Order: sequence, then structure tokens, then C-alpha cells
Amino acid sequence: MAIRNGNDEPGGIAPTGDDQNERVEGISNVAKTVNQMQRSIDTELDKTDEAIKNNKDIQEIQSSMNGVLKKLRDTV
Repeated sequence: MAIRNGNDEPGGIAPTGDDQNERVEGISNVAKTVNQMQRSIDTELDKTDEAIKNNKDIQEIQSSMNGVLKKLRDTV
């Protein structure tokens, strides 16, 4: 338990360094997850763009777009 300061409610427990570290770690994990999502979605978008540039069959383009949507759905 940390030392209380004058702004804490009577009987309250002041946050500890461990509490703050847990919050920072949680934020870091979220940032990593978002970064991975962006890379994954960018890869799927690149595949779709390549299929369009190479005049691929509409089913291949749809499949690529479905991959993008699946990545979004899986990560949300």
C-alpha cells in the first residue's frame, strides 16, 4: 500500500506503483494488438489491390476483400 496524500478519501487506499505498471502494461498490449491489426489488414488490402491491378477474376477480388473484412471482424 502506498502512502496516502491529503487528497485521498479517508479509509481509501492510494494507488501503488504496481497498479500504475499494470495500466501501462495494458496500454502497451493494446498498442501492440492495434499495430498487428494494421499490418494484417494492410497485407490483405495489398493482396486485393494486386488482384485488381492484375485484372483478376471478380471472385478472386471478392475473396481478397472478404479476407480484409474477416481480419477486421476477428480483431474487433
